[in-house]
Amino acid sequence: MKMIKKAARFFGFARVQVILFGCALSTFGADHPVTTSGFTFSPPTLSIPKGDSVTWSGLTGGGHTTTSDSSLWSSGSDGFSFVFSAAGTYNYHCIPHQSFGMVGTITVTNASAPANVPPTITISSPASGKVFAAPADVTVQTAPADSDGTVTNVQFLLGASVLGNKSTQPFSMTASNLAAADYVISAIVSDNQGAKATNSVTVHVINPSAVTLSVSPAALSVSSTSSFQFNYSTDLGLNYEIEVSTDLFTWKPIATNSSAALNPATFTDTNAPAEGAYYRVGRMPNP
Repeated sequence: MKMIKKAARFFGFARVQVILFGCALSTFGADHPVTTSGFTFSPPTLSIPKGDSVTWSGLTGGGHTTTSDSSLWSSGSDGFSFVFSAAGTYNYHCIPHQSFGMVGTITVTNASAPANVPPTITISSPASGKVFAAPADVTVQTAPADSDGTVTNVQFLLGASVLGNKSTQPFSMTASNLAAADYVISAIVSDNQGAKATNSVTVHVINPSAVTLSVSPAALSVSSTSSFQFNYSTDLGLNYEIEVSTDLFTWKPIATNSSAALNPATFTDTNAPAEGAYYRVGRMPNP
């Protein structure tokens, strides 16, 4: 530490001395509290990084002291603190109650506090590339996690626009009434130390086309094998349900086509009614 002394004399006044101290700024470590409960220190053992301090409370009311076994410190006043600048094991006791087992140990390590591990987040639904029919309500479901702390917030974005924030489960949000277009949906998770992580998916919203059915002449009548086949138009990625009826009043679902991959798609009923039947194909609602 440098000390600079400057003396100055002014006419008609006494001498004035200005003393300036110059010293490097130090980084203060964390403080760890220890309280008393009956004739015990709580917690009785501590492990702290070098440079941290310990502060004792509850000494005055119980007539206790915190006294180093190696005479490094001793006090009976609440709020007494000691900075541990060297690694090692420090045993201490309460002078009047040591025979009652009122002792403690502080282990000081050279290791600094571990760096914060950023949180993680996955978008569990929808899958990236999912196709929806317009107008679409798309519910975004996420699974955030933080291995060394807690998740404090998940922010949802539709493109650059904020959909909203969630600080508690369930970490999900719905983008409503989306018109036909491609959208990037993002989720940004924050942890209790301010670290962030992002995950994004792209979804496609389309104007669906009408479903049409077609059948080859050879399939117009049910064969003896009870098999009947027809084609129907699709919008790739959308979901379809196939139903059958023998009287046009009662319809029974017999198949679904999830995320249609072909246009047109082909359906074969291997158990077609011998007396004839009616078939219809409908587009299923958005998930």
